[in-house]
Amino acid sequence: AQDPFDADTIYYGSQYVHRSPDRGLTWEAISGDLTTNNPDWQRQDESGGLTLDVTGAESFTTIISIEPSDLQPGVLWVGTDDGRMHVTTDSGATWTDLTGKARGVPRHTWIPHIGASPHDAGTAFVVFDNHRRSDMKPYVYRTTEYGKRWTSLRTRGVEGYALVIEQDLVDPDLLYLGTEFGLYVSFDGGVSWLRWTHGVPTVSVMDLTIQPTFHDLVLGTHGRAAFILDDLRPLRGLTEEVLGSTLHLFEIPATWQHSITQTRAPRFPADTEFRGENRPYGASISFVVNGDQLPHPDHKVEKARQEGRRKQLAGRDKAGEEDEEKEALPTQVEFTILDADGEVVREFERDVLQGLNRIHWDLRSDPFR
Repeated sequence: AQDPFDADTIYYGSQYVHRSPDRGLTWEAISGDLTTNNPDWQRQDESGGLTLDVTGAESFTTIISIEPSDLQPGVLWVGTDDGRMHVTTDSGATWTDLTGKARGVPRHTWIPHIGASPHDAGTAFVVFDNHRRSDMKPYVYRTTEYGKRWTSLRTRGVEGYALVIEQDLVDPDLLYLGTEFGLYVSFDGGVSWLRWTHGVPTVSVMDLTIQPTFHDLVLGTHGRAAFILDDLRPLRGLTEEVLGSTLHLFEIPATWQHSITQTRAPRFPADTEFRGENRPYGASISFVVNGDQLPHPDHKVEKARQEGRRKQLAGRDKAGEEDEEKEALPTQVEFTILDADGEVVREFERDVLQGLNRIHWDLRSDPFR
C-alpha cells in the first residue's frame, strides 16, 4: 500500500509489515510477526503439488491486506490469510490484535480486504473469505472505534462469498460489495443489498475503487477484465421519494468536447486495431421519470404487466375511452438544451423507462433553418 500522506512511503506485507520511506530503496520492519506462524501451514515445499509455484502463491501465514487511513496519519489496518487482524494508530510503534472480534466468523478465515472509511478514521469495513473450506457464506463487517466495536452487515439475498467492500466517498450509507458472483449496492449502510446487473455480468468482483474526480466506480474482476460504472453521483442520497417522483433531474456533470482520430498503427486498421469500449460521447444526463404508461426496466416484470393489461382490455368494450387515453400518454421525454444566454441549442426526444434513466447529448446543435 502507498501512504496517502507521503507518496514516497510504501508498505509491504510478508509475515511482518515493512515500510520504505524512499519508494523501495530501503526498508524497515514496523511490526512483529502478525500471523499465527503455524509451522504446519508453511510446508508448501511438501504440499505444493507436482510442480512448485515459483510465485509463492502457496505460501501460508502471510499478510494479504494492508489498508492505511486517508484521514489520520499513522493508522494502518492489516489482515492475514490465517485469520489474524491488527490495527496501529502510531505508524507501527504499537499494534492492537483484533483477531476473533468479528462474531460468527470461523477461526483462521482469510481477510482479503479491509476498506478504511473515508468518513471516520476509526471505522473500517472488513470482508472474510472462507470458501477454501467449502464455506460460500459472505462475511461482511463494520468495525468502529479502531476495532473496539463490530457489527455484522446483513447479507440476506447476497450470493457468493464476499471479496471486497468500499464505502462511498460522499454518502456514508452508500456501500459497494464485490462477491464471487457479482456486484451489490447498499443505500442504507448494509441493512439491505441490491444486485447490480446493468452492464456487470455474473463475474467474480475482486477489487473496487472510486475515481474521485469523475466519481466513477472501477471494478477489477477475475476473468472478465475491468469495468467502469460512470458517474455514481445520482446514487448518492437516492431515496424512495426521489425514485417515486414523476420527474426528477439530477445535477449534470461537466463535459469535455473532444475528437477521436485513427490510431497511428497500420494505415488500414481493419481488424488489427483494438479499442476498448468507452462511455457514450457527450453530456451525461441522469433523471427519474415515472408513469403507468412507461415500460418497466425489468423485462420479465414488463412482460407480465403487458399480459395482464391485454387480459384486462379483452374484457372491455372496444370503444373504451379510458383505454384510448392511456394508450395516448407519452412514452418519451423531451429535452431542450440552452446556452448561457438562454437560447435554444438543441431539442430532441428519447424513449424512457420507469425509474432511473440516463441519456447522453452528443453536444451537437440543431441545424440552421
